[in-house]
Amino acid sequence: MVSAYLSQLHSAGKLVKSGTRPVYWQVKAPRTAFDQVIGAKGSLQAITDRCLEAIVYPPSGFPLLITGPSG
Repeated sequence: MVSAYLSQLHSAGKLVKSGTRPVYWQVKAPRTAFDQVIGAKGSLQAITDRCLEAIVYPPSGFPLLITGPSG
């Protein structure tokens, strides 16, 4: 039953499937502008995650001020 649900989500474009045995499923995350920031998936991951959380905060985002030598 679980495999059928996962296959439906894969068909809907919400999951990425890899491998054959075992099959690995991953949630398909939408690309954001933060993906282009150097270090977004490394040393700056915690900061970019907080920025994304501030953007999607209901109802229309949360005020965000980026400071620093280059921002």
